[in-house]
Amino acid sequence: TLADAILDRLIHNAHKINLKGESMRKIRSSLTKKNKSEK
Repeated sequence: TLADAILDRLIHNAHKINLKGESMRKIRSSLTKKNKSEK
């Protein structure tokens, strides 16, 4: 399909970047939970 072709092209030309540290999603999630519990 067209979607497969697009994804193949994106993955073929992609660069892998390794990051260290905590996940930003995890940090934001914990902050959101704290804010909701304070209300």
